[in-house]
Amino acid sequence: MYSIDKFAKKLGITVHTLRTWDKEDKLKPKYVSKGGHRYHDDEQLDQILQEITIKKEDRINLGYIRVSSKHQKDDLQRQYEI
Repeated sequence: MYSIDKFAKKLGITVHTLRTWDKEDKLKPKYVSKGGHRYHDDEQLDQILQEITIKKEDRINLGYIRVSSKHQKDDLQRQYEI
């Protein structure tokens, strides 16, 4: 089990984000102590990391290429390749 701060660090997000996800029913803690401390487990960690990976795979990167004059045509091709 991970405390909320350790779980947030593993995911690379803030504790505030985890609390917001809890309030919005996006990700409920696996266990909440009598004192109100939230705890998450490895299964939840794997699930979230898998979702993050899927989102990154679906991402499309766009680039803007341009040159100022005709004599920079080679620069245009180099920018396109990058």
